[in-house]
Amino acid sequence: MRFLFLPLALISAAAAQTPSASIVGRVSDATGAVIPGAAIKTTNLDTNVTQTAFSNVAGEFTIPFLNPGRYTLEASSAGFRTFRQGEFSLAVDQALRINVSLEVGSTSESVTVTDTPPVLNTESGTRGAVITNEEITEIPLDSRNFGDLAYLTGGVIPKGDGGDGSYAVNGARADNVGFLLDGMNNTQRRNTGVVINPPLEGVQEFKMITSGFSAEYGRYAGGVLTAVTKSGANRFRGSIYEFLRNDALDATGYFDGSKAKLRRNQFGSTVSGPVFLPRTYNGRDRTFFLVTWESLRLIDGEAQRGITPWPEMLRGDFSRAVNALGRPIRLNDPLAGAPFPGNQIPPSRMDPVAVKLAAYYPQPNLAGSANNFISQGNSTQSYNNLGFKVDHNATASDRLSFSTFVRPNEVFDAVVNSRSPLPLFGSANNTLDLLSGVRYLKSITPVFFLDFNVSFSRKTNHQVWPHSGERDWAAEVGFLGGTQNPVAKGLPQVDASGYISIGPAYDIPKIWAFNNYQYAGAATWIRGRHNLRFGGDFLRMQYFSRNYGDTRGRVSVLGRFTGEPMADLLLGWPTTTRRQLDGSGPYHLVSNYSGYLQDDFKVTPSLTLNLGLRYELMKPPLEKFGAWSMFVPSLGKIVIAGRERVPDFEQRVASTGLAQFITLAADAGLPRTIRKSDFTDFGPRFGFAWRPFGKTTSVIRGGYGIFYGSSSLYRSDEYSDTYPFSINETYNAVTSNPLALTLSDPFPVSRRSVGGVANTTGQEVSLQSQYLQSWNLTIEREFAQGTVIEVAYAGSKGTHLPRRYDMNQPYRLLDVRAATGVFPRPYPAFGSINIVNDGSNSIYNSGSVTLRRRFNKRFFVRASYTYAKAIDESSNTGGTIAYNFPIAQDSRNLKGERGRSDFDIGHSFAASFIVQPNFGRNVVARGWQFSGTSTIYTGPPFTPKVANFNYNNGEASRPNRIAKGTVPSPSVEQWFDRTAFPVVPVGSYLFGTSGRNILDGPGTVNLNLSASRRFRFGEGRAVQFRLESFNLPNHPNFNLPENRVDIISGGVISRAKNNRTMQTGLRVEF
Repeated sequence: MRFLFLPLALISAAAAQTPSASIVGRVSDATGAVIPGAAIKTTNLDTNVTQTAFSNVAGEFTIPFLNPGRYTLEASSAGFRTFRQGEFSLAVDQALRINVSLEVGSTSESVTVTDTPPVLNTESGTRGAVITNEEITEIPLDSRNFGDLAYLTGGVIPKGDGGDGSYAVNGARADNVGFLLDGMNNTQRRNTGVVINPPLEGVQEFKMITSGFSAEYGRYAGGVLTAVTKSGANRFRGSIYEFLRNDALDATGYFDGSKAKLRRNQFGSTVSGPVFLPRTYNGRDRTFFLVTWESLRLIDGEAQRGITPWPEMLRGDFSRAVNALGRPIRLNDPLAGAPFPGNQIPPSRMDPVAVKLAAYYPQPNLAGSANNFISQGNSTQSYNNLGFKVDHNATASDRLSFSTFVRPNEVFDAVVNSRSPLPLFGSANNTLDLLSGVRYLKSITPVFFLDFNVSFSRKTNHQVWPHSGERDWAAEVGFLGGTQNPVAKGLPQVDASGYISIGPAYDIPKIWAFNNYQYAGAATWIRGRHNLRFGGDFLRMQYFSRNYGDTRGRVSVLGRFTGEPMADLLLGWPTTTRRQLDGSGPYHLVSNYSGYLQDDFKVTPSLTLNLGLRYELMKPPLEKFGAWSMFVPSLGKIVIAGRERVPDFEQRVASTGLAQFITLAADAGLPRTIRKSDFTDFGPRFGFAWRPFGKTTSVIRGGYGIFYGSSSLYRSDEYSDTYPFSINETYNAVTSNPLALTLSDPFPVSRRSVGGVANTTGQEVSLQSQYLQSWNLTIEREFAQGTVIEVAYAGSKGTHLPRRYDMNQPYRLLDVRAATGVFPRPYPAFGSINIVNDGSNSIYNSGSVTLRRRFNKRFFVRASYTYAKAIDESSNTGGTIAYNFPIAQDSRNLKGERGRSDFDIGHSFAASFIVQPNFGRNVVARGWQFSGTSTIYTGPPFTPKVANFNYNNGEASRPNRIAKGTVPSPSVEQWFDRTAFPVVPVGSYLFGTSGRNILDGPGTVNLNLSASRRFRFGEGRAVQFRLESFNLPNHPNFNLPENRVDIISGGVISRAKNNRTMQTGLRVEF
């Protein structure tokens, strides 16, 4: 199969990788009779580059591969007057219909049409929205990231908490959205997102494609954001700008004790024009360049609330300790078989290591809330973003384009994204983003074109705890057994249930790099009423990761012994401890091949069919050195890809005592990928566009297709971070003897189990590729010139979506437990087997109404409303059992997981506008502009869960549900009724009756506004002053509440999104 697609890689994926537009039309005379052989010429008004086509026997013509921009069109034929269409604009990925009616006369005579061509999509069933340059440059953007404007497209919503990716589009998971920049693949598959966002000033426009896209687009089932940067023109043009923010102009955050510090300085410049070398080369009409640069310097105060122990607790006094419902607790002493007198722990009983660790807990500083502590710290960010582009028209038939974008970035995260909210344990993160490529367009004949595209992208990440090397943190507190590696040394992460964590995040240092090599092209053949495109593409990805997670050790305390987690911690009685003995991670090589055929068939002058077929071959990751293992259910064994990275392989296998359950892939008849490739991924595409009245002011469009998707690569890190390539040890306490595992002896050999053997992970070897069936039906009508109303229905069905569950979950057989003390498992030699299979499904239906008016007469508006419902059994596959990934509560009743998707937002509204009021002609009144955006969403769903449960002991991870669980007036102190969700009694060994995603979180209301004034100084020169406000009403938009019902902060909201901030800006245009 590989060699079958190598020839196609040389003539591959035309529009899938091209940022071009096209013009289609029909040439006829005054009677309606078609005119074959008419010459149609377009001229780019900025570069003076022309392109010519001829009408065929049916009078139809197509002019493909036009750069977005301003154009005129001219049509001529012997015996007829020359037709001239006045200035119009082409957008990215647009097929604009301009029908030409020629009048009898001499070609020296002309008829000029000044009416703007229609704005409807009359040629395909594709749904999406083009975000124009006016919107990108004039609408206030909180982070000056143009991708935020994708939310103005109907069906595009926030992805919800957890999972990967950027947007959830029409019911697809967020890790199934792709990104193109100047035709180059701008998607990094490590955790599925954009490789690089170019400077905003350098972006011309982008299109968010959401449904019905043709066979040229593949690999991403949810949607594609294709952006194009500006190109140089015959005139030198440029801009210099700076945007400033300061907390003096901002509102105080809802949960902040005081106003957070903010110093944000974003500045840059863009210059473009013809390449001109004095006395050497004049590139007018031929060679053009663009240089764009942007820098950011940021200090951003952040705050997070949580629970810290009261000072007397750290002295052993738990006399005022309460449970999750606020009732006094009785502190048990399992060694004495009686309560601690007065709920007081004598100092002599406290573990010395625990006392020193607990000293890192801060003092409470917040009253009147379930949370008694607010952490505040300053995060910083600094980057320099540079882009460079050259367009060269070698001949009338040959065009070259070269683009490069690079951004080094340094971030220190003090509070929000670290496991602990304490600034001492914040993380430093250095990244590098790079995208570079070249594109060659060749016109063989007026009806046959080739397009070649080669690109390379790279994204790196180096995240550390910056204080690791300052001193021996673990030795100071007496914690033994952690790493001595200087890049990873530090305190263990300590998690006492219900309290804030202390210690640097367990999963850093974290180092990874992702490379993507793309080889693509296009072959387009215009033949009669058929516009044929065919080809394929080839992607080669490299992903390297080095993970030092848990090398410092990790401590989990659930309060199993005394009934209070902090009391257990002070006594030195953890529930579990774990450590990783060495760094580990994969070096993945991934190859994707695809081929396609697309035919846009003009059945009648008013009906176009879009017929396509795409084939995908997305091979599973190949670990370069064989450092890759997984449990294979059909064999009942751990299968290891290779042993080259493990010199003591035989010894490691023998040490487990489970050699009969471990085998090499070659011995099992499996490839080194262990997973087999799926060779059956054929994706048909069908679309239509029908103008029922023959005019271009009304159109009915629709489409259906099968789109194959993929998941983030780092979700497979666990197959290299496990036995035998990394030794992960877990130590479990004994319920009857708290002294078996203590903080003074956190890793005793007697309680050791080796991760990847006792507990392991795996996949089915014959997973079928996930795919999405997507469909839409759209009616569009242009009322006033440039004003369109669109009514649409869109739906999708996901099949073979990956999901995760424990296939070795214990059977709840009470008689066996009574006899043996444990519940039996299907594979008794193993503990939990965290498996990924392809059994999840999804369904999505939506209706939307969109109004848009192109910029005309000083006014632009876009508004869309969507009503939708998304249902699935699993919305992502991230996390671990201990850290709240969406594992099934009952692995033998996976249908019980069916519920609302994590990104199910029932109602969404998004709007943007630009208005330039005419206040008068005097100096004070001229040059004003107002613009803004508004987004309103109902809240996403969430699942009530249990914090303190013993999964291996058959205890339920979800509570029972005895009432609806809502409250009449939800507040940050009580978003839902915890009493409606009692914990399943210990010892009943029943599952909780509460379902998945049954409660609604807070909605979002946001309004951003900008007021600016532009002073003009001759043609093309101006100075613009801007004042922008983000979240102008200062509406509190809350995060989801704490969903664990058995801790005191259950149902409490402790974080909110951005408060109102103000930004001033100065922009000079020349």
